[in-house]
Amino acid sequence: MEADRGMGMGARSATFSAWVFLWIALSGLAASPAGASPPQEPPLASGVTRTAGDSPSWLGGVGARLQLRHTWEHPEDRHTTAVQRGRIWARGQAQDRFTYVLQTELTGGRVHLLDAQLSSSVAGPIHVTVGQGKVPFGRQQLNSSGALSLVDRSLADRRFTPARRAGIMVHGTGQNPRLTWAAGRFEARGIGNDPGIAGRSMTAARMVLTPLGPYPAVESPLVIPDGPRLALGVAGLATTEDRGGEAVRLTRWNGEAALRAGRVQVVSEVFREVPTTSTERADPQDAVEPDAGSPRAWGGYLQMGVLSPNLTDEVVVRHAWIRPERREGDGGENLDGRSETPSSESGIGYTRYLDGHRAKLQGDVHRLRDGVSGVTGTRIRLQITLTLW
Repeated sequence: MEADRGMGMGARSATFSAWVFLWIALSGLAASPAGASPPQEPPLASGVTRTAGDSPSWLGGVGARLQLRHTWEHPEDRHTTAVQRGRIWARGQAQDRFTYVLQTELTGGRVHLLDAQLSSSVAGPIHVTVGQGKVPFGRQQLNSSGALSLVDRSLADRRFTPARRAGIMVHGTGQNPRLTWAAGRFEARGIGNDPGIAGRSMTAARMVLTPLGPYPAVESPLVIPDGPRLALGVAGLATTEDRGGEAVRLTRWNGEAALRAGRVQVVSEVFREVPTTSTERADPQDAVEPDAGSPRAWGGYLQMGVLSPNLTDEVVVRHAWIRPERREGDGGENLDGRSETPSSESGIGYTRYLDGHRAKLQGDVHRLRDGVSGVTGTRIRLQITLTLW
């Protein structure tokens, strides 16, 4: 048994060493000079990025992205190598007045539909979008996973932002184009492993002000603007989720701020979650008011990245947290009936841009504390991102 254990540890060590060697070897490739590859354009309402080209109007752009990731977790000594994301998307026009977005993901030998949206202008800058896509809530969530400064989104984003959902959304700009907004009604249950309850609805809205000029959610766009950029936003949603077999209606609030000055970018978000009513059955008439008290949970993250002078390398630090706020007499349990203490994620990462966000190598190290299990550990991730076309 000791021999088998030693062989297993040796295999895991060899796998990790191979990944490190590949990552270092690729990082030695000549990175594109500043400005040689334009960054991804601002995400659409669904989070899918625009692509330019000479394609006919019905097919305005197609693309595919592959992300390969190796993760090592301690103290479990667990090594995982996976195709984190394999996505293909298309966008274009239909019937001269509609635009569409389609995006699929290939995982586990299956094809999953992520985005399927149809949009049309109804009054100048005001548009209506129908279909399945991202909910307008959370700056980092609305940004494409291929345009992040670190390997992936923060701990707080995973806890508070919703998955993709089917619904209808109205979005546009105000009289001042530096103000953008979106509001919609969606299915409470999203795709994948989502706690929303089928048959219920979610309402969400978001508003962002960029007083100093355009500032999309793309992190580290690799083009230095002609001056500082600032984004300030607020968002809210109301939904119903299954928490330990109980239907719980929740309200979440989000505040976002992003500042870019030269080669430095700072991004932060804060979330608050308030249970409004709960019931053992899904009948609103049987709902009971929860005990009075402060918000059930809150969290957020603070992230700062600094680009190298030639814009090919970036160092990023981030701290994220989740803090449940217990009500008196609840026994210190969360809405799932489990004891929960604050969770946190603190770390540093490095990105080598080979062709902007289209081809890059990323690695990060985080110190993690799980508020449910109480375990504190370390996580190291290495990732290769390639936009195939």
